[in-house]
Amino acid sequence: MFITNFRLPSYQEEHAVLFAPKGPKLGQMKCNSGNMYPFGIFPQRVERAGALELEFTTPITILYGNNGSGKTTILNLIAEYLSASRHSTFNKSGLFYNYLDLCNAELQERCNRKCVITSDDVFEYLLKERRKFDVFNDARDKYREDIARERVRYENERVSINFEDPDSIDAYRRRCQVLKNSNSKLIVEKMGIDKKGQSNGETAIDFFTDQIQSKGLYLIDEPENSLSPKMQQALADYLRVMTRELDCQFIIASHSPFFIGIEDATVYDLDADTIQPCDWKELESIQVYREFFRRLEY
Repeated sequence: MFITNFRLPSYQEEHAVLFAPKGPKLGQMKCNSGNMYPFGIFPQRVERAGALELEFTTPITILYGNNGSGKTTILNLIAEYLSASRHSTFNKSGLFYNYLDLCNAELQERCNRKCVITSDDVFEYLLKERRKFDVFNDARDKYREDIARERVRYENERVSINFEDPDSIDAYRRRCQVLKNSNSKLIVEKMGIDKKGQSNGETAIDFFTDQIQSKGLYLIDEPENSLSPKMQQALADYLRVMTRELDCQFIIASHSPFFIGIEDATVYDLDADTIQPCDWKELESIQVYREFFRRLEY
């Protein structure tokens, strides 16, 4: 385990910073004008003395909650606190780092890599791979047309070869190659690989497997986006294997039952009155799924 605890400030600690005589300002706008994010984002702590502490006791921790519950905010706070690398920027207010100064973490050991993986990262990778595939397809189509023209020409021209002329020998060899082989084989020989398009889910899985290295801490925001249920299950199984085989730790923000239900994962319900580890089978969304499928049985 690389991070074992992350503590967010209590209401009193937030209030002391925001309303101090020389409190923080966002540009020319004073902090008490209403734009105080991420201050006050967790209503469970309003007017309470206790700070929010997340204990990471298992290699996989799931942050569950509805949109606006603070899942992504917590990931970003942990990431910035640990100076984790990220592919894309994230939205933060002018008070973000004032809030971060009030946070604290307990670290157990050093890791080889600390990385944030977001839905935007996956979508950007999908677009890049699709563009690469489109370029390959365009080149393949052009080469197929060139082969067709060559085949017609070779089938209708008289053959002559000068064995003392290397260019004449190469031309004759090319003629034999075109007339003997199929277009597909010629394309493979020319372009090196017969590329076949993957589904978005398969390409997204490739992105995750490329990113994950041994002894790494990975903060993953809603990995279920762009993945079918089957692919979500495959990625969830892969992440669990990575905790055993590569000694990785994952903190994941997710709604998906395939990630929420990962065996031995710790699950926090950020919608609950008291945020603490919970039984994932009792979460609201899981209850909704269960009731939906129960009704289908009748």
